[in-house]
Amino acid sequence: MRLLDRSLLLLTSVIVGFLAIFVAWAAYMPSLIEKTPFQFLEGDFQMQVIVAIIAVLLFLLALRLLWVSVSRSRRGAVGVDHETEIGQVRISIETLESLARKAADRIKGIRELTARVHLHADTGAVHIGFRITVDGDRPFLELSNELQTTVKNQVETIAGIDVDDVSVNIIQTAIKSDRARVRVN
Repeated sequence: MRLLDRSLLLLTSVIVGFLAIFVAWAAYMPSLIEKTPFQFLEGDFQMQVIVAIIAVLLFLLALRLLWVSVSRSRRGAVGVDHETEIGQVRISIETLESLARKAADRIKGIRELTARVHLHADTGAVHIGFRITVDGDRPFLELSNELQTTVKNQVETIAGIDVDDVSVNIIQTAIKSDRARVRVN
């Protein structure tokens, strides 16, 4: 879901939520508001309960819409599908991330890494993004170029999926502790 869709859904859920609270309040105390469509409820306890139940259901719907609008979901990018003579093969995004991490683990100089794979729905190709911590013993450009090339070749070879690009974000240099730790009592 795009940002505009999420924003509109968020706005709608807030409006429906406030409307549900107002309807529940007006059903409970219809005489406090002059000239409202809820004055017919005054004295009719059964109708007040029915309107209150409807208001609660509206409020629950608003909460669900609010949850959908603010939660991040990866369901849109389930995986990459391949059609074969025998049937269909789906490679999940998680599998591609694991494959990318495995390929990156072979490169010397990387201490920690996280990989994210994003599927381009229109082209069927993927974008792979890395956040890495390096040990600082190799030039950063050399290391990131090797990472990009290795991961792109490995994913394209093993999974048979086009890789548009591999981005690398070096977030930290790991500090080596050459001195022995001294503990003073």
